[in-house]
Amino acid sequence: MRLLRYFVTVAEERHFGRAAERLHIAQPPLSQQIQKLERQLGVDLIDRSRRPIELTDAGTALLGEARLALTHGERAFATARRAATGHLGHLHIGALQAAVDGVLSYVMRAHRRDYPDVKLELTELDTTEQVTQLVEHRLDVGFLRGPVDEPSLTIQTPIEDPLAAVVCEDDALAEHERIAPALLGDQPIILWTRGAAPTTYADVVELFRQHEIQPPIVDESPRIQTILALVASGAGIALLPTSFY
Repeated sequence: MRLLRYFVTVAEERHFGRAAERLHIAQPPLSQQIQKLERQLGVDLIDRSRRPIELTDAGTALLGEARLALTHGERAFATARRAATGHLGHLHIGALQAAVDGVLSYVMRAHRRDYPDVKLELTELDTTEQVTQLVEHRLDVGFLRGPVDEPSLTIQTPIEDPLAAVVCEDDALAEHERIAPALLGDQPIILWTRGAAPTTYADVVELFRQHEIQPPIVDESPRIQTILALVASGAGIALLPTSFY
């Protein structure tokens, strides 16, 4: 690429001295580099017997292709730099359903605005699956619910996502803006199953343990839509991440 750039400059200036000034190098090294290119190609590119110098037929043929090569080369280098700095390529994202329905849409919109040439590929996965795929480099980033004990991953907290009580609109507890855990002691509870949401399940169980309550568990479901339908029917109360709302 350097030899081609030198040749194109000499061809445009038709003068080694002016070309050397433009390239910010001395004239003898420039002449040596052009001779090196000619030896590599096995042809004369410049007729040095004329003043100003002229291109040979081989030189004329090379000039157009050399300009294209330099243009494509610069484009290739720029593309590589953009990819290395995250401005180009693919970003594989894993996310909990809560993140997909909540904060993730805002994050992805902002990312597309700042990095329009990066293709975002989103897969809905639970926390355990995300951790596995992150460790195996099948995901680039995951939106999951902590805590996550995996030293190879970098964990950041974009939002705090505490539990909220979901109650039927005609339930007496619906009048409360905040509900003390003690009030849940005799309330029928509908759980998001451990398999579908292990961290949320653990959070709920830990809440009950900390406040020494044992409310009756009347149902469990792996699907958030089913849980909400059961709550709306008056079957019980659910404790779900605030991000669902």
